[in-house]
Amino acid sequence: MYSVTFRGKPVIENSALGLELGENPPLGAKVTITVAEADSGVDEYALSNTKVSYVHDTYTRMRVHVAEANQEGSGRNMTMEARAPTIAAWRALPRHIA
Repeated sequence: MYSVTFRGKPVIENSALGLELGENPPLGAKVTITVAEADSGVDEYALSNTKVSYVHDTYTRMRVHVAEANQEGSGRNMTMEARAPTIAAWRALPRHIA
């Protein structure tokens, strides 16, 4: 279970939501947010052989970079990205954390 607050107000309370990281163990108690970034933009591209030939898609994106240290001094880094109207992209990178 975990909770999330923003500017002292609860955003998520007692959530059991989790991530399965393939063959890797789940994230533990020593996870810290290292960077949080928000931005927005536009994806524009042409399509062929479809009913719609051009896409203009505005989005808002939030990226959160987290790090987890273990007892040996190494750990994992992970970048999570949520994009509205599309939700996507999880990337886990094992690496030494100093």
